[in-house]
Amino acid sequence: MTKDELDAAIAKHVNGDGDLNLSDCDLSGLDLSGYDFTGAVMVRTNLTRTNLTGANFSMARMVDASLVGANLDQTILSGATY
Repeated sequence: MTKDELDAAIAKHVNGDGDLNLSDCDLSGLDLSGYDFTGAVMVRTNLTRTNLTGANFSMARMVDASLVGANLDQTILSGATY
């Protein structure tokens, strides 16, 4: 998934057009600093080597997601399942 495709999916979710389900997406290597993934479903999502500085994953479902080498500085993970 490209960053533009991710932005479109998040915009659709913010507008109330469905749940933000990013399961099985490959987001590896992207700069997602500051993104809000609150409540997202991210089962088996590849976040390897992703910059997640300041991102919010509150209440996100991240079972079997890969965070190997990801930058998690100031990332919010409260209530997330992983």
